[in-house]
Amino acid sequence: MHEERRERLLAQAYAALNDAVQLRAVRRRLFDRNGSASDFEAWRASLAPAERSGAAAVARERAQSADDPITGAQLLLALEDDAAAEALLVVRHASMRGEEYYRLVPLAQTMEKKGRLLGTVVCYRALLTAILARAYVRAYGHAAEYLVALRQLDLRVNSYGALPMHETFEAALRNMHGRKVAFWSRARA
Repeated sequence: MHEERRERLLAQAYAALNDAVQLRAVRRRLFDRNGSASDFEAWRASLAPAERSGAAAVARERAQSADDPITGAQLLLALEDDAAAEALLVVRHASMRGEEYYRLVPLAQTMEKKGRLLGTVVCYRALLTAILARAYVRAYGHAAEYLVALRQLDLRVNSYGALPMHETFEAALRNMHGRKVAFWSRARA
């Protein structure tokens, strides 16, 4: 953590000194360390135009091999490949961590704005199931909003592909969490 902070300060110093060579090296190390979309964008911005396609290839490979599908999808969105981001989310939907709402909600909104409905469905399902699994009553209002959003998305989705249909997903929710009356009373259509 201290090393990352030191490198971020170094990047600021090299940017202020207009030392492009050192700035590129530090930005690359930061991206290599955590693979975030923001670190990729900073690294890409520090590169010469001819070097950017190579950086994009590195980022694409990193996105596909990322342990966390949220980080991978965000990286693919930074590459402006929303189709690949959606495909990654669908393929890796079982490993989505819905507890990371601060990252998932904006990702779901971005996917929906880009018309990537299955990616949006995966995000909302992960959020909803995480709230219900933890029985986090204070978040049941959000969970109900996610279920309503999923119902509305279901009207627009032509094919769920490898994902369970909405009816199957909601039936599984009712089977598993049917006694959570506080949630179901909020989620009425």
